[in-house]
Amino acid sequence: MRNFLSLLFMVFALLAPSIVLAADETNTIEDLLTSDNANNGIATNPQPLPTLNQVTVGIIKDNATPTKKLDIGKTGFPLPRFVSLKRDKVNVRKGPNETFDIAWTYTRKNLPIEIISEYDNWRKIRDHLGAEGWIFHSLLSGSRYALVNPWKQGGFFTIHSEKSEATKIVAKLETGTLGQISDCDGDWCKITIDTYQGFIKQEFLWGIYLGDVVK
Repeated sequence: MRNFLSLLFMVFALLAPSIVLAADETNTIEDLLTSDNANNGIATNPQPLPTLNQVTVGIIKDNATPTKKLDIGKTGFPLPRFVSLKRDKVNVRKGPNETFDIAWTYTRKNLPIEIISEYDNWRKIRDHLGAEGWIFHSLLSGSRYALVNPWKQGGFFTIHSEKSEATKIVAKLETGTLGQISDCDGDWCKITIDTYQGFIKQEFLWGIYLGDVVK
């Protein structure tokens, strides 16, 4: 009998560590995060995965590249869309806040600008050269202006008295000419430059999408 009890004790001693390990394996990730030993290789406040309604803005300053997650603003207006500069001098910043550095400054009132994103009262913009930055919303206007074929070097484009190339030529415009647009039907736009007014094909304008209608 004594030999049997000794044997039983030895078996129990051998199995005990396995029993403890099995019990530990029942712990979940939530248990580990809330335990006293949670910091042992496991973050107590893991960062959430980015969602589809967030954008990342990279800022380069002092050889560092910090990033900031931003929620896309929802003003009810379509993105992208065209607007224009309200003033002769408009600062463009590297991020959507006055604490961000000024990237460059526009010095041409009514220049058409494309809004490609929104954050709070700031608008991420792109110009006809492809440069992107952030502008405060009050510096932008809904007035519609366009540049005449700014991608082409040299040359002229004609504006006509009616929506037809067969009609009278009112004036010849150099590439890069800025004018106010109205009465766009998706193919033609009325454009006004100083005292001249006529119609030009929308495909020759930067400041309105081909096919868009403006009254």
